[in-house]
Amino acid sequence: MRVGIDARVLFGRKTGDRSYTLNLLRNLTLVRPKIRFIAFAGRKKEHSVGEWNETMSLIEGVPFVSLSSALGWHFSQVALPAGAKALKVDLLHVQYIGPILIRHRFITTIHDISWRRLPRCFPTRDRLLLNAFIPITVRAAEAVITDSQASREDLICSFRIVPEKVHAIPLGVSEEFFSPPTKHECERLLSQYGLQRGYALYLGVIQPRKNLNRLIEAVALLRDSGMWRNDWVLVIAGKLGWHYEGLLYAIEHLNLSNAVKFIGYVSDEQLRPLYACARAFIYPSLWEGFGLPVIEAMACGVPVITSNIGALKEIAEGAALLVDPYDVNSIAEALHRLMSDDLICESLRGAGINRAAQFTWRKTAELTASVYEAVIEGAK
Repeated sequence: MRVGIDARVLFGRKTGDRSYTLNLLRNLTLVRPKIRFIAFAGRKKEHSVGEWNETMSLIEGVPFVSLSSALGWHFSQVALPAGAKALKVDLLHVQYIGPILIRHRFITTIHDISWRRLPRCFPTRDRLLLNAFIPITVRAAEAVITDSQASREDLICSFRIVPEKVHAIPLGVSEEFFSPPTKHECERLLSQYGLQRGYALYLGVIQPRKNLNRLIEAVALLRDSGMWRNDWVLVIAGKLGWHYEGLLYAIEHLNLSNAVKFIGYVSDEQLRPLYACARAFIYPSLWEGFGLPVIEAMACGVPVITSNIGALKEIAEGAALLVDPYDVNSIAEALHRLMSDDLICESLRGAGINRAAQFTWRKTAELTASVYEAVIEGAK
């Protein structure tokens, strides 16, 4: 039995899609050693030798196959299915848009359909592309995987998919997040970014769906009411995505340059100390398929604030402070509570660690491999 996985995202910056593919590949070989897994990537010449070797070294026991394809669309629709046929792959696993021009048996992971729920939060080109090809993809796919029951219900209702075809498989958190960083790691991170312990932290792509404008307004509200201490800082970490210009303007317009600090993209090695040095983690997103940073923060023992809707409520209720993401006052109240109340912080630390322990990548891989087997056996 051979399963091919589209692994192009491994060669980019850390995103949820990259974390998913990386940890899935790492664990699939452990739970199904008799299945041969093949990782398909783009042309080698598009990456430095060091980058290629470093990425391959992250995963043991999975061969990487370089496909000659210059464009993303050509890769997914031509090179990937052609490569799978040449290597006699029984099943392909992709994310979002599957091979629908040159057909090959495949399953797809669609983490969420937030581009349909929140169309104004997405670039027009991406939204049009997904609206055009996801309906075709879900009809052609042998199975659809998503990250939560909330996303499963979204997919079934929006695309009228047979419920049995859609599988909710939660993501996991890497075991390393449960191990506290060393004092040296923390000091190095704080020195690099000019931070002091005890900041409020957001981590994720800077884009409208993450609701950072309301988070900024919440900080301004606390400051203007005398409830934001001068030594409190909101740290925003993550790469710039799209439609972020209004956020930068708001920080300047509200005179929050001393209260809000952007530190940009953070490497994998810096994540544990970044979480661990925070007083609170806040993730007031308008919609998520899962919300991986929420579970990572919990595993690091950081009290969490997140939204009371969809998958975020599903994974965090009872182990985090939940807020109405559309209500600035709700966000401000929760933020002030965690920044000032030691007792609630201590309670949420323990609850968060216990909740995070329920989500493992090995479990994700086990459930995913069962979908592979069911599809392949059903085709015989």
